[in-house]
Parts: sequence; structure tokens; C-alpha cells
Amino acid sequence: KLIKMPQYILLFALIVIIFMSNAIHSDFVFGINEFVLFFKKICIFIMVLLIIDSVKKLKISIFFIIILSSVIATQAIIQVLSGGGIGLAGQDFYHSGTGIRTTWVGLWNGANSTALLLNIAVPFTLEFTFGPYSVFWRILNFVLSGCLIWGICTTNSRGGFVTLLAILFLYPIFRLKKKTFAIITGVLLVGIMLIYLTP
Repeated sequence: KLIKMPQYILLFALIVIIFMSNAIHSDFVFGINEFVLFFKKICIFIMVLLIIDSVKKLKISIFFIIILSSVIATQAIIQVLSGGGIGLAGQDFYHSGTGIRTTWVGLWNGANSTALLLNIAVPFTLEFTFGPYSVFWRILNFVLSGCLIWGICTTNSRGGFVTLLAILFLYPIFRLKKKTFAIITGVLLVGIMLIYLTP
């Protein structure tokens, strides 16, 4: 049984807008094809919701997201450090006239979507780094946080970078009890990122 969530209405509105936009600007058949394509993705979302029915399964799923995202980030870092070549999935750099940009394949075959994919895992690794967990688990997630942030920077995505800045600014505010210190920490993190890593 699916729990009630506002995402269902948002997803329904999304596929209606996708259909209407493509049907108006292209043709009706193309609109139907895009509707079906995105409907399949919504079905995957619902299947995942049906599978994750306990806290234990949720934790396993989060760890799975972290591991997969870290593999994608690591291959992006290696691809940049090696000076080019082909990525683990046989992909080349994303060529958009703005320098070297790493990417992935499938749903994430653009530099911007790859950056957003990696951003999803960052708050989890931050929480596992600073939360009440074992020393090994905290060190592992600290390393993975750095790997994900570096991976996001290799995409050279402005949207992905702004998302990362928002995460790094908001995380201390939600995590720390002393709000003044939290805001100062968030501002410092964002400032360091803007000075040294802006795409």
C-alpha cells in the first residue's frame, strides 16, 4: 500500500505538462511518446516506494544511493585526472563549449543531470559523517562526501554547483543547535566553494 504523498499530484501534473508541451510544439504522436517515456520513470518511482516499507530497507536504499553515486563521482574524477579518455560506461566528456565536463549515461547523460544525481547523495553522507555513528562509518562518509563534491565540480554545472551550495549552507543550519554558529559555518562553506571551485 502506498502512503499518501504530494509527489503523486506533482508527478501527474508533470507528465500532463510534458505531453501538452510536446504535443503543442511538435505533434500529438511525439507528445504521447514522451508521456509514455516519463510514465515509465514514474512507475519505477512507485515500485521503489512499494519495496521500501521499513526503516532498515530505507537505510539500505540510502547506502545504495551513496555507493552508486560515489562510483559515478570517482570515475568522473579519474576521467578528469587522466586528461580525457572514455569513462567507465564508455562515455566521452560532455561537449558544450564550456570546457571539460564529465557526464554519465542513460537518464543522466548530461553534465547538469549528473551533477544533480550526485547532489542527492551529499546530504546523506554529511549526516552519516556528523551524526551519531561509529568512527569507521563517519570517516568513510567523510571521504565519500569529498568524492561526491569533487565529482560535482568535474561536471562544471552551474545548476549542480548552486544546488551543492544550498546543501552546504542549509545543512549546518538544520544540524547545529547554535543557529548563529550554524549560519556562520554555512556562509564560510559557501564562501570557500565560491572562491575556489566555481564552475
